[in-house]
Amino acid sequence: LGHDLWTDEVAARQALAYVPEHPELAPYATIGEVALLVARLRGLGAAEAWDALARAGVEALADRTVRELSMGQRRRALLAAAWIGSPRVLVLDEPLEAMDRATRAAIVDWVAERRGAGAAVLVATHEVEPFAPLVDRVLRVDGGSVAWGSM
Repeated sequence: LGHDLWTDEVAARQALAYVPEHPELAPYATIGEVALLVARLRGLGAAEAWDALARAGVEALADRTVRELSMGQRRRALLAAAWIGSPRVLVLDEPLEAMDRATRAAIVDWVAERRGAGAAVLVATHEVEPFAPLVDRVLRVDGGSVAWGSM
């Protein structure tokens, strides 16, 4: 989006939401502190951070560090951070893994909403079906072969 990650880091990160498959956050920060940091980096207030934690179902865990959370709770904490504000670039690696049905639906709805708002979305997943109606292009890797295509 025209910002150099090395020379204009805050502006470059403001529009980016990244949800990795293996959620690693600052091990000694609480998830509340992480959410507040993301909100601040995106130019938003604390209310947006707390709303995202509530939406992800982890607001009651806000005072816990990442080290105190289960893998599912860590994934929800990262999802909450991604949900803060209106990111214009989403990079999601296996976003539906270890999520319950309601959260899976919320993730797919969020992707649809962000796409509708003009965001660029990259989803790496083995579960293509939930995202199929939203896809413009597919890059498929199978047995070492790579193929571009459409759904």
